[in-house]
Amino acid sequence: TSYQNALDQWMPKLRRWRPFMCDLGDEMSYGVFTSPLDFDFSPEGLAMFRKWLRQRYKDDLGKLNAEWQRDFKTWDDVMPDTGSEAQTRGVFSGWALHRLYSTVLFANFWNTVSTRARQLDPGLRISASGTPNSHPYNGYDYEKLMPVVDSLIAYTNNGLAELIASFKKAPLMSWVGYGSPEMKVWKEIWDNAFNGHFGVGFYCEMTMLNPS
Repeated sequence: TSYQNALDQWMPKLRRWRPFMCDLGDEMSYGVFTSPLDFDFSPEGLAMFRKWLRQRYKDDLGKLNAEWQRDFKTWDDVMPDTGSEAQTRGVFSGWALHRLYSTVLFANFWNTVSTRARQLDPGLRISASGTPNSHPYNGYDYEKLMPVVDSLIAYTNNGLAELIASFKKAPLMSWVGYGSPEMKVWKEIWDNAFNGHFGVGFYCEMTMLNPS
């Protein structure tokens, strides 16, 4: 809601400048990037998660109990393991589905904000910057996210560019630099070119100089 309120406040003012694209944000993440932070365990969050599980398991609590190796009596008792709990028990079903559900929430957030931005400025293109490789704790599932955006300015290492292109042929630009050795930067530039990117973003780390 706060994002939508901000859009309602600022988009009419920005339209005078005729922006051709709106960036949802830089280095967004459902959690704290790849830090093993398990949430949301709020009553509201758990209620929504359990509703999603009931649809996934077709209201078969016994099947869930069998897969999770639990004995929940009712759907209101269902509680996913944290990462550490799953490691201790050696059963990752509940934890994995909680992480998978986070990708649904993250994609819904992208879609809600993008939809409102397009309502306020019809024809506006939507992008996001600093998007990383998918990880259980960052909420990124590009199969869900790519239908929402028109382009990305991504961190395209480890095959991410090819992954993104497999879901949508959208304009893509990659960030390079970050104190990398010269030959690595050149390799990343050529990788961008061969993958059909429309540009390259250079990030220059702060250079420390000897004051003398």
